[in-house]
Amino acid sequence: MVVTIDVGNSNVVVVVYDDQGEIVYQLRDETVKNGSFEMFKQYLKRVQVALPSACQAVVLASVVPSITKHMKAAVVEVFDMRPLCVNAENVPELKIHLDNPNELGADFIASAYGAIAKKMVPAIIADMGSATKLSVVGEDYQFLGGVIIPGIGISSAALVQFIPHLPAIELQLPQNIIGHDTISSMQSGLLYGVIGSIEGIARRIELQLKQPHYKILTGGYANIVHGQTEGFVFEPNLVNDGLYYLYKEKKVNYEC
Repeated sequence: MVVTIDVGNSNVVVVVYDDQGEIVYQLRDETVKNGSFEMFKQYLKRVQVALPSACQAVVLASVVPSITKHMKAAVVEVFDMRPLCVNAENVPELKIHLDNPNELGADFIASAYGAIAKKMVPAIIADMGSATKLSVVGEDYQFLGGVIIPGIGISSAALVQFIPHLPAIELQLPQNIIGHDTISSMQSGLLYGVIGSIEGIARRIELQLKQPHYKILTGGYANIVHGQTEGFVFEPNLVNDGLYYLYKEKKVNYEC
């Protein structure tokens, strides 16, 4: 069993794979940025008791520094092994075309490698989490750059915070794009707004690069809109898939 852990700003996602790369267990919880070592130890014990056979490796991608140290210690305590940690320095095969390659988050690296391993390159990956992040992955292990826009949750919270008469709403697609009350109008604007942004930015990227791309949708909020994004393939576990492939193809071997 290979345990993959994606610690994001919105959610902590654990996906466990067997030797054939099939998913045998998943766990998703809201990120608790001030969580303790004991909390994450108990969280991983829930994973451990669900494993059908012994754990071979734990692969970790974290973009939340306050959690990283506790999660690493919890992995050692629960699985009796140090995790393999993904960052820009220990995946040298990925050629990162940024002014400062070390700025690239572990989630970007893992999702890029997920697309590469699935042979879905060149790719535009839209990862819908706390921020909606579009990354561009070229052939021959090239990470070309990306675009970051506010996530749906942040945008919704900002509307309520700065326009007091607007209510907090459930994030779900309305039946019609034209709203007929405040709630459906907000839902339409937030959700179809981000759909339009993703599709429009992807189209402009393809025009700039003069090449069609695989277009991939992933991330926690992608579950809400994936049926409405034209031309995008939904890969709900792309980051964790990338972590699994990085281990299986021996692209990362740095214990942290």
